[in-house]
Amino acid sequence: MPSPSAPAPLPRCQAQFDFEAESEGELPLKEGQIINLISQIDENWFEGSLPTGQTGYFPISYVKVLTPLP
Repeated sequence: MPSPSAPAPLPRCQAQFDFEAESEGELPLKEGQIINLISQIDENWFEGSLPTGQTGYFPISYVKVLTPLP
């Protein structure tokens, strides 16, 4: 078991495909990119952020979850 002082790993995922943002608020993704997960909007969409600080929504089907949301 991890020690209580160890920070929990950040929820994140990896883009499996390129995603072109078509609406305001969507987050464009490039295949292989790592995205920090913020929340799950519904059964089809996540909200996340890129290392650049850009945030937005993207389809769950375009990513592979590496560390799930708590």
